[in-house]
Amino acid sequence: ESGRVGQLLVRVYLKPHPTVKIKGTNLLTEFPISIFDAVLGGRFELNFLGERVTIEIPPGVNVGDIVRIRGKGIARGDLLVQIILQPPKKKLSPKAKKLLEELRDELS
Repeated sequence: ESGRVGQLLVRVYLKPHPTVKIKGTNLLTEFPISIFDAVLGGRFELNFLGERVTIEIPPGVNVGDIVRIRGKGIARGDLLVQIILQPPKKKLSPKAKKLLEELRDELS
């Protein structure tokens, strides 16, 4: 005997992910880059949920800018990659500090 025709409602609960947020059908993550990469731009590899994704960062990108990778979200949504600045891990040597100051003066 078959059951009645009707609607099946399914409720899905997602645990928060430490590095990915859901924005509708888009996924949002952060990508840290150096000040040099922010100024020069380039192609970078992003490890996103176990998949290697190539990201193209334009020269002169600003901290907080979003780079969109089409089709890497949920149900044809996009992956939104927010640029964050990663300061140098090493303490600056006097020579490096002087070079950065000279570069700042040149570009200001």
